Amino acid sequence: MTSTPTLPPHTVPHIKLNDGHQIPAIGFGTGQSKSYTRTPLTISADIIGTAHYGKECTEHVLSALNAGYRYLDGAEQYRNGASVREGFQQWGGKRDEVYILTKCGLGHLLRQQMVRADE
Repeated sequence: MTSTPTLPPHTVPHIKLNDGHQIPAIGFGTGQSKSYTRTPLTISADIIGTAHYGKECTEHVLSALNAGYRYLDGAEQYRNGASVREGFQQWGGKRDEVYILTKCGLGHLLRQQMVRADE
């Protein structure tokens, strides 16, 4: 049996945000595999991920966290938030060790309608 290679989270380069927070430059996407460059900040981020749902998505998220990923990228439109949450809970790590980005659709623009993904 081969083991999954791991990358200690502290060895992953980070990007400093305008508010002083830092996020890992490499993340695990919960919607699709993609690479992109954001402009005008010229920040490059590679997102490797899964387009799966249910148990398969949960297993992929758990594997990513076990491999050292500390940045999860998601969106409401992927409709797999419960699977991502389950993978995170199975991992058992601390919430403040993982940067979770999610995008909300146009139907959820009002602040009072927002629900924290980590609740």
